[in-house]
Amino acid sequence: MTKKKKIKKFYMWLAGICGTVLIVFLSLAIWLVNGGLTKAKTSVLTIVPFPIVLVNGSPIMAKDFLFRYDLRKQYSQEVVTPKGVLADLVYEKKLEQLAARHNVFVSKNQLQNEFNYRLVREDPSLAWQSLRESGLNEVGFKSTILKPSLLLTNFQTWFYSRQDLNSQAYTKALSIKDSAEQGIDFGNLAKNNTQDEWGALVEGDMGFIEISSLLSEIQEGVDSMQVSEVKIIPSRFGLHVVKLEAKDNSGPDGAARLHLKQIFVFNATFTSWAQEEIKNIVARQLIKI
Repeated sequence: MTKKKKIKKFYMWLAGICGTVLIVFLSLAIWLVNGGLTKAKTSVLTIVPFPIVLVNGSPIMAKDFLFRYDLRKQYSQEVVTPKGVLADLVYEKKLEQLAARHNVFVSKNQLQNEFNYRLVREDPSLAWQSLRESGLNEVGFKSTILKPSLLLTNFQTWFYSRQDLNSQAYTKALSIKDSAEQGIDFGNLAKNNTQDEWGALVEGDMGFIEISSLLSEIQEGVDSMQVSEVKIIPSRFGLHVVKLEAKDNSGPDGAARLHLKQIFVFNATFTSWAQEEIKNIVARQLIKI
């Protein structure tokens, strides 16, 4: 057999193998996308990387959906349905894409700090045991659990920081801040203006509080404040007009404490805005559930 014939035969053999693989793959794909999600398909999808939904062309892998569904069934106290879990994943993916448009992301440092905080807050040995039981390692826990939660917090905080998206709330917050700086009693301002019922009852007085017990975005805002200073701080919930009354180091092990008063203000809601913004992001479901 000549060299040319050998090469030709090899390429024919290779083409046959590729064709067979392609036919098998197409047959598998057709089987997966037709009909409901059976036990047989579930077994295959835990191994084969196949998307269950495309969100603007970006895939949500069936394996990730199945893992999230099992995880939710294991830990949730509410009724868990496959459609509900998939809807949450689609919303997360749409929100991630919308956040990227506005340059809102989760940094590696933020992810690591949150992970470390969770370990410190709980008994580390129990926390790791819980991770192992759920089938998650550190990387999986960060990407599956922490990152979507942190991205939502960052995006909500970004939204409430935007004066153009919260003009009424900012107008009110700035007016309250000006009144407080002019010497009008902060307690009366809180009683008459805060949109937090508990805050109205205590006239906005939070008492002495450790910085570490505040929301992370509030911590950043109050850390550099001076006594008697009044500041508008956006959070994941809305706007906080905060006054620093005093500082001391009387917390556990000499930890710093702040005596804060606050007035909570908001008008537009992040959820309503986000729902309107993502309605044109197309999600195409490939596998029925």
